[in-house]
Amino acid sequence: MAAQLDGLDLARVAGENSMLEGHLGGLLDPVSIGGERMTATGELTGDLFGGRLDIRNMTAERPFSAGREIGADVNVRLIDLERLSAALGVGRITGRLSGSMEGLRVAYGQPVAFHLKMESVPTKGVSQSVSLKAVNSISLVGTGSALSGMGLSLMTRFFKEFPYKKIGFECGLNNDVFTVRGLIHEDGVEYLVRRRFFTGIDVVNGNPDNRIGFSDMVERARRVTGERSN
Repeated sequence: MAAQLDGLDLARVAGENSMLEGHLGGLLDPVSIGGERMTATGELTGDLFGGRLDIRNMTAERPFSAGREIGADVNVRLIDLERLSAALGVGRITGRLSGSMEGLRVAYGQPVAFHLKMESVPTKGVSQSVSLKAVNSISLVGTGSALSGMGLSLMTRFFKEFPYKKIGFECGLNNDVFTVRGLIHEDGVEYLVRRRFFTGIDVVNGNPDNRIGFSDMVERARRVTGERSN
């Protein structure tokens, strides 16, 4: 069989209180369905937070059971970070972000595996800045602790937002183990956020080999967004 999608509203598909903002469409042909596995050839494309969204290599293991596992590879290009950060409630970040999520697998509405890689993309006419709240959010999710120190306290008396040179990170989930790595390496230091010249704030991944349970990462995210655990 084949499937045609046109103008699918991601927010409505994701359900009530969804943070998603965008649309999706395209042709999947052929779609092969068996008792244990479904595969779809083709690509769905659309927009996500003002950028481009592409989804391919879609599969479903045990498609007719409640424990079905849905898989796909996702690519995004030039997402508007200001719109994304506002939806997440993590503080204000401006700029554009591109990257990929390979090997995404979702079961019971929760991801069980993926490899995510994202990097900021300098774009003409678009500023690259990050608020203190956003810096703390990135640090908390990436390293488990917020920024602190006398120097930080002094800077925040005069600045509410800071310019950045680059944001780059990759994270993975496999067998309920979550890892985070910075993609910016300078002088033996691994960064998640690199400041511009002598101004701004760096976010350093001080423990690159850190591994935590996925539930612990979700709890970090809840602390950032203020969402309560069930």
